[in-house]
Formats: sequence, structure tokens, C-alpha cells
Amino acid sequence: KLEKGKYIFMWYPHGAFSSSMFFHTATEFTEWPLQLKDIRCVALNMVHGFPFMSEIFEKLHIIPSNYHTMKNALQDNSISVSAGGMREMLYEDTALLARRRGIFKMALETGTPLVPVISLGDTKLWEIVKIPDCIQDILEPYDICVPIPTFKSLWKSIGLLQNPLKDPILTVIGEPIAVQQVELPTDAQIAELRSKYIGSLKQMYKKETGRDLTIA
Repeated sequence: KLEKGKYIFMWYPHGAFSSSMFFHTATEFTEWPLQLKDIRCVALNMVHGFPFMSEIFEKLHIIPSNYHTMKNALQDNSISVSAGGMREMLYEDTALLARRRGIFKMALETGTPLVPVISLGDTKLWEIVKIPDCIQDILEPYDICVPIPTFKSLWKSIGLLQNPLKDPILTVIGEPIAVQQVELPTDAQIAELRSKYIGSLKQMYKKETGRDLTIA
């Protein structure tokens, strides 16, 4: 059980629209522990530019995935982030973490513990239309993809509040990874923390699913 305090909640898998992370940490619809409710959910910068989204996100305490905005939020709150990025939704049993460094650098600079979170079944809530690989490959350098939900997924989500899911989504909160504050973390320290987090995530995933998690 996590004590009240500031954490960086690291969610896997990303899933289309990070539904589990949103419902757990930006709404009151779920049984997310009350002592952990003081959280700022992180959404992709570009999404905040869509019409009316900035106003909606402000009401829900959702912040853009900007390094300084996220770091400033940690002064008073926890943050909740899908560190693998949106391209993670294109793969199964694969976490896109091998090249991530910003979130680990931030954890070291602020001394904020990392908490691995696995949400089993999240990717089934929003199934996406198969887009030609050539299109998705063009977007890879920008770390984005085209996540078009299927009509069935849209219909299911519209009636989510009235019709509970037949297959519930199970969210597992892992043990916090303690982080010693370092004013100017080195590349080696960032890599060490990333490796520690990945090890914890892989162990959790194996325990909960019986499958190995690939890191890319």
C-alpha cells in the first residue's frame, strides 16, 4: 500500500487514449486509492491544441507532456504518465522504454519515487483500425502514430458508464522505486534508474500475465 506523497506513476501499456490512466487519475469514476488522488495526468502536447481540449483538460487537472510543466507539477502533486508514448499501442507485450530518458532525469532531479502501473485489458477497450505500416513508419521519427478507433470500440465507450465492461480492466500498482535526488544527474545515473524501473516492470508483467515483456 502506497503512503500519501508525491510519485511519478508510470503506466503500461499506453493503449489508445490511455483510458485507464485517465479514468483512474483524472476522474472519480473508479476505485483508485483516495490517498493517491492528488495527481496531474499527462497528455500529449498536441492534444491540448485541439478545439476546446485545453479548457476541458484544465478542469480535469490534465497537463501537457512538456518537461518543465511536468517538473513544476511535481512541486505539489504526483504526475501520471504513459512513458512509452503513443506508438506503444501498435505493439503487444512490448514497452517502448529503451530510449526514454527525460522522465528518469526528472525523477532524479526532483527525488520523486517511480511507481510502475500495469493496466491489463486497457488495449481491448479501444481497438484501433489497422493502418498501413508505411504510414506509421513515416511518423516514427516524431514518436507518434495514427490511432483511429474501430466503430465497435467507439460504441462500447459511449455506453461505458451505463453498461459495465464484460471483461473488467485490472490495474496493478507496483512497489515504489526510491529515487535519490541529484541536482545534475549524469547519463549513467539516468540509465541506471531506467534499468531499475524496467526490471521492476518486467517482473510485474511476468507475474500478472505469465508472459515476458519486450523492451524496445
